[in-house]
Amino acid sequence: TEEVVLFESETGIPESTTSSSSVALPLINISDYKYIEIYYTDNNGVKGGYTKVQDPTNGNLISLSLHEFNSGVTFIRQSIYEIVDSGMGETVFYCKKSNYLSFNSSNGSHTDSSTSTPSGNYIKIKKIVGRV
Repeated sequence: TEEVVLFESETGIPESTTSSSSVALPLINISDYKYIEIYYTDNNGVKGGYTKVQDPTNGNLISLSLHEFNSGVTFIRQSIYEIVDSGMGETVFYCKKSNYLSFNSSNGSHTDSSTSTPSGNYIKIKKIVGRV
């Protein structure tokens, strides 16, 4: 199968947005790909992950999550992206929801946060590869 780099950014998206809660990528005919591979990082650029989406199509929901332990605190981060055909020759990866939980192992306290805008997005996409 042929590999095509559809998007790559050192800082991770969102960095260029069409609205406050979406990221437009110049992907034409996303459904022409057998699958896409998404490489992502936490909002601090420390921990990363990877997922594969079979038969990507308009309306697919993609859940990206990471777990990190740092100085006695465990962080669980999750962002939900939706693939949306903009109808203008581009595919938009729309960040529908992003949240995190943190647990302090020394005192048992926890914190949670939830947002629906990329400014509070806790997982950023760094690279998308398509396979045809």
